[in-house]
Amino acid sequence: MTRDDDKYKILKEFYSTGAEDKRLKEDKAHQVEFLTTTRYINKFLKDNDKILEVGAGTGAYSIYYAKKGYQVSALELVKENIEILKSKITDDMNIRVTEGTALDLSCYEDNSFDMTLVLGPLYHLYTESDKKKAIEEAVRVTKHGGYLFIAYLTNDSVMLSYALKKHHLLDKGLFDENYKFYDKKEEIFTAFNIRPVRQAQL
Repeated sequence: MTRDDDKYKILKEFYSTGAEDKRLKEDKAHQVEFLTTTRYINKFLKDNDKILEVGAGTGAYSIYYAKKGYQVSALELVKENIEILKSKITDDMNIRVTEGTALDLSCYEDNSFDMTLVLGPLYHLYTESDKKKAIEEAVRVTKHGGYLFIAYLTNDSVMLSYALKKHHLLDKGLFDENYKFYDKKEEIFTAFNIRPVRQAQL
């Protein structure tokens, strides 16, 4: 897979409008998500920790922790998001922004970061091999004894959201016979069943 294939083209187009930054600022659900996520992250952070955010978007978390004095590395796929992120950086922040993909963290050495955040990429990976590769790369660059935070959409939440909106679960174009959400690039997002994630051995 290359970053220029159809999947990345669709994904880049989806996030290149600048709407993501507006959503993060104005969407109340995201504000609750942000406060909840940072609350848990903060429990494990120590002074002088080095943080990597994979799929940094427009920098909600990267900028937040850079403002707090942490050394932050932010990796992002979409150039428009990178431009917005960079526009928020001030001289007092120790933050390095790199264009790239969660499937290839070769620009970072093994055991480089005390904490790695993967809070978006797994929403958009459509094969088991890609999902596994992204997680393996995140584990590789995280120090032994460090922390890795991963976010993903659960299949049940997608199914419930669809049912509430459509008042039924009969659209076989979205779900298979077991009501597993199809992993299709046209849908932009993909979902996980919780049980395999809980049973995964890294």
